[in-house]
Amino acid sequence: MAETTNTMYPLLHPITRTRKVGDEVTTETISEVPFRKLKPKDLRCTDGHQGEVAKSIAAIAHMTGLTIKEVDDMDIEDFNNLGPLSQGYSLDGLRTGSDA
Repeated sequence: MAETTNTMYPLLHPITRTRKVGDEVTTETISEVPFRKLKPKDLRCTDGHQGEVAKSIAAIAHMTGLTIKEVDDMDIEDFNNLGPLSQGYSLDGLRTGSDA
């Protein structure tokens, strides 16, 4: 089985992730995200999303481990840098999942 290699992409504008478990609140600053080569499963995760931007957000979240909300709140410069990496080709016209 081939090994998947992640490339770390530095964010120009770090993301602050806040999590609450019980009464404890933790904060983490994310200054870089792992990003791997686009796979069909990354495209399939976009099936339920309407529009190119929503599909890009879903694919970036799936490929980086960020939540959709974290990608949605990401600075536009970082989104623009990661966006093309999540689209090996246009998602419009590509049939995946139950549409195939």
